[in-house]
Amino acid sequence: MNAKRKAFAALVLNILLLVLEIKGSVMSVQETGWGILLYFTDYSNNLSLIASAFMVIYLTCYLKKGIGIPMWLKLMKYMAACSLTITLMVVVFILAPSIGRGGLKWSMLYGDMLYHHFLCPVLAIVLFVFFEHEPRLEKKHTFYGLIPVSIYAAVFIVLNLLRIVEGPYPFLKYYQQPIYMSIFYTIVIPGGAYLIALGLRKLNTVLE
Repeated sequence: MNAKRKAFAALVLNILLLVLEIKGSVMSVQETGWGILLYFTDYSNNLSLIASAFMVIYLTCYLKKGIGIPMWLKLMKYMAACSLTITLMVVVFILAPSIGRGGLKWSMLYGDMLYHHFLCPVLAIVLFVFFEHEPRLEKKHTFYGLIPVSIYAAVFIVLNLLRIVEGPYPFLKYYQQPIYMSIFYTIVIPGGAYLIALGLRKLNTVLE
């Protein structure tokens, strides 16, 4: 696929992602109200919404005038893809199993979760891995993929330890779980986030 065709495909898919993100965000506000301020899912999807909106503008400029994608936007798309991948992994491997039988179906196919837990993360990953290759990411950029989840974790760990909020995720409920589970999550989640950031960067580079 030549550069122009790839850019056009990326434009179409980013428009689709933008529409899905808006739909999911509207439903999320309707269903949870101010609760959207608690969940990393909402932050990651809103970051994706903003990044996709900018990408639609810049891809249109590229197709019409040959203006390239700036590095700040590529990094924003990278952070959004990493955040949405973390969201997807947490849903599949932590939240859904904690619900029990039917948990995966419920947490990925109903309400705003269809958009924020499934459709938007999958589309964002496909876009980033197969279509959004320019400008090229370097090894030094890997840690940018950890910025959103690091900020969220720092804020909500403190809020939970001070008992200002509870959760909202099971692994943040320090006063309701054994210490060894808190230690386990403290090691596994940051490590997993780094592997996701590293893997997405490598795939984005290798598959260009």
